Amino acid sequence: MRDGIFNMEFVQYLDLAIILVLAILVYRFLKGSVAFYMLFGLFLFYISALVCKRIGLVFLSAFFAQFAKYGLLIITVIFQPEIRRILLVVGRNKFMKRLRSVKRVFIKSKSQDREKNQINAIVEALETMSKKHIGAIIVIQQSSYLNQYSDTGVKIYGEISSKLIESIFSKESPLHDGAVIIEDYLIKVAGCTLPVSENQELPERIGLRHKSAVGVTEVSDAVVFIVSEETGKISYAKEGKITIGLDQRMLREKLNRIYEAVL
Repeated sequence: MRDGIFNMEFVQYLDLAIILVLAILVYRFLKGSVAFYMLFGLFLFYISALVCKRIGLVFLSAFFAQFAKYGLLIITVIFQPEIRRILLVVGRNKFMKRLRSVKRVFIKSKSQDREKNQINAIVEALETMSKKHIGAIIVIQQSSYLNQYSDTGVKIYGEISSKLIESIFSKESPLHDGAVIIEDYLIKVAGCTLPVSENQELPERIGLRHKSAVGVTEVSDAVVFIVSEETGKISYAKEGKITIGLDQRMLREKLNRIYEAVL
């Protein structure tokens, strides 16, 4: 009998621990977004329903409970990108990373020189545009498909080179306001429109270009490099976060990691 009680208590504590971990994960991924504040509001409605039920306010309890129930359904529909982001992060497990490592062993000799040349080309283009204060946004696709954003741009399918990147973002180019998407060692499209992040915890000084870069990383596992037209600083966005002010060493380190992950 005691063993049964002990097992029941253990299961209850395990249940609470799992719920706590899930709550922390949701907070981590949605923190600062509109979805987070709406979820917090629904949580308050749910607590209100429990309190009203406890003190005997039956009708008010039912009202709060129904509001919380259908409110959660509405949030699920409206905030699909945030939910998708959580699922993407969950899907990026160690097993997938090991598969990529095995794949890289077999094709490394064929692609190593190409990788090096393309990393040099991207670094050179970013540094040149940084010095000239030419705004730019370069998206490197990984495992997530970006077709819905690629379709908003102009097809290029060109080999990656510093001159091509610089010409796309030059102020005379009709494509300079959009984003470039790199896929499978090629500049796939240019002039793309990206989703704008609504994260209220982003630095206030960043503009629409940087918010768009963060936005696409919130709904995919893509990584983005940005050049500020105002300051000339190079920034990096990944998983809904942005790092501002990268130097050449940091650029190369991040690009090396990206190319390892893409393969």
